[in-house]
Amino acid sequence: MLSLLAEGLTAASIAQRLSISVRIVNTHLEHLYRKLGTSNRLTTVLVAREAALV
Repeated sequence: MLSLLAEGLTAASIAQRLSISVRIVNTHLEHLYRKLGTSNRLTTVLVAREAALV
């Protein structure tokens, strides 16, 4: 999920690639925000890159 987010894909594109619903993608994003202490996609990707998660 993080790598797809880092590629700049939309929630719909991520859902299509992973064969899941957009709602599940958004739920996963919310969990990532909470775990990484972020509140948006850009900051999440930056924090993930700094932590070598992507």
